[in-house]
Parts: sequence; structure tokens; C-alpha cells
Amino acid sequence: MARDIRRTGVPQITSVYLRNRAAHYRQLMTMTDDSLRAKRYRDLSELLDKEAEALERALGVARRC
Repeated sequence: MARDIRRTGVPQITSVYLRNRAAHYRQLMTMTDDSLRAKRYRDLSELLDKEAEALERALGVARRC
């Protein structure tokens, strides 16, 4: 059974939230000199952007039904 988290203070994951996190990792990427860390930040930001797009597509389909 799914648990209702709306009143527990747990933030909802939205596409805006995911894009903000992606922007945060892109900012960190510009601030580091470590190439491995920069790659990790780039990979995370790409993943978050990809998931934000998937969420937007899923919500767009759900709204049309």
C-alpha cells in the first residue's frame, strides 16, 4: 500500500526540482579542477535533466487522458 507523504514534510519530486539539482551540479562542475569530479557532476546533471524530461512527458500524457 502506498504511503501518503504529503503531510510528512517530505518534498515532492518535480521536474523543476530535478532541473534545479542539475543546475547545481553544473555549477559545481565549473568550480572544480578535478576532472573525475567534473565528469561525475556532468553525468549527474545529464541524468537529472533526462529524468526531468521523462517526468514532464509522463505528466503531459497523464493530463491529456
